[in-house]
Amino acid sequence: MEALEDFHRSFLPRFIDSLRAFHNGDPEPHIALWSTADPVTLFAIRGMRVVGSESLRATFRRVAAWFSDVAEYEWELLASGVSGDSAYTVCIERFAASVKGSTPERFEVRSTHLFRLEEGRWLALHRHADRVENSLGTNAFAEPAPGGRTTRQLAPRNT
Repeated sequence: MEALEDFHRSFLPRFIDSLRAFHNGDPEPHIALWSTADPVTLFAIRGMRVVGSESLRATFRRVAAWFSDVAEYEWELLASGVSGDSAYTVCIERFAASVKGSTPERFEVRSTHLFRLEEGRWLALHRHADRVENSLGTNAFAEPAPGGRTTRQLAPRNT
């Protein structure tokens, strides 16, 4: 229990602050909290799959540039754990931000992170995130399809 409390107290506040900076267009604080020892992975909104620390840093810089004007960043921790040199979080991220210069909109993102202890420092090694669709049933991160329509992933069918 002490390891988990230390993880929550010493690392998570910095990680959460780095995500707020990321969604305000500054990826560097977030990049600094990611491992440079591969493997590192990212399964991001829009179906992005990134493997490798160099590719991950480039992706973070590219994607953070889309965001600005973040407001009301909230991190709701649903579950977390620490076992030896590994840790995880499962959370809901809620915030408002502008994407690619648009009018700011509200986001709700479900995310899971994996971390490892490297030389006494907690560092992220995996993020898996998906956006809960907004009330219009659209996802601001979806790519426009030919003809200007927005593509969406279909919800899985119950079988």
